[in-house]
Amino acid sequence: MFNSKKQPTSRMPWAIQVLTTEYLIDGTVQPGSYMSGNSNVFEHLAKDDSWLQQGVVSFTAMTWTGVHVQPTGNLGMPAQTYPVWQLMSYDNVVAFIPNDDASKEAFQDAFKNYKHPLSADVFSGPYRIRGAFLSQSANRLTPQLATENSLFPLQDARIESLLPGASLKSMQAQWLLLNAFLLHGVGVNQPSQG
Repeated sequence: MFNSKKQPTSRMPWAIQVLTTEYLIDGTVQPGSYMSGNSNVFEHLAKDDSWLQQGVVSFTAMTWTGVHVQPTGNLGMPAQTYPVWQLMSYDNVVAFIPNDDASKEAFQDAFKNYKHPLSADVFSGPYRIRGAFLSQSANRLTPQLATENSLFPLQDARIESLLPGASLKSMQAQWLLLNAFLLHGVGVNQPSQG
């Protein structure tokens, strides 16, 4: 009658954007590239000690395909396309942005304990990012920021370049993971009195 075995997960590639200090990289990656054992890389990165154990290796080991690279600042380079792209360094990555439902679900599932939204302004690289910082703590006076993690989620984000003459002035992202090591600061806004 009905097959009770668990159906295999989709092998359709995930659409992921990588925002760096100089570029916006659009491409796809196979979901299996995000696996470490029986869980996805983001589940490990959502834990306190995972960055030192595998964070850099996890991301630099991923191979993007069908990639479009465009400068975001004032570099004199036209947009480029590549059939294959390897992320070589995490140093200048500002954010990972899931760009389809499957990747967004995986990101959100991994960071499901980050459920308390706090309105915030984030300064990272040449960008100001306004959105709802998702914290593990409901305490608005001392929210759990990036002190225990290398990545943290933001939702309903508006990313603005602060560089004069930037080729990418602003963009929206429904959900993203910010690189805590590239942050200049996070300003948590006061909730409105009502």
